[in-house]
Amino acid sequence: MRRAESPQRVEAQCLYLMSQDRPAVAKWLVNLSLGTKLSWFVALIVVAVVTSVAYLEIRSFEQHIEGDLEDSARLGAQSAADALSQRSPPFDPRHSRHLARLCRGGPDD
Repeated sequence: MRRAESPQRVEAQCLYLMSQDRPAVAKWLVNLSLGTKLSWFVALIVVAVVTSVAYLEIRSFEQHIEGDLEDSARLGAQSAADALSQRSPPFDPRHSRHLARLCRGGPDD
């Protein structure tokens, strides 16, 4: 036969079981000092700022490089069109017209 447990023992078991319901990670934040919490907060802010600045710098660099490449291509096409237009026959003038359209950025027929 099972004997009856004392009310204090039942209460102690209930308190123990209720304390075990919390996740173990919750204790980490409770036991940290204010200085440690602030240090982590500042570290997170620094990481966020550095990451966002690096991302924006990379985007700016990509746009600058893309613009330089477009300018180089435009200058190359213009130079080729000028060279072809100054050629002596046999030369097809349609080639010069296509290159001129390419320089302006218009559609090619």
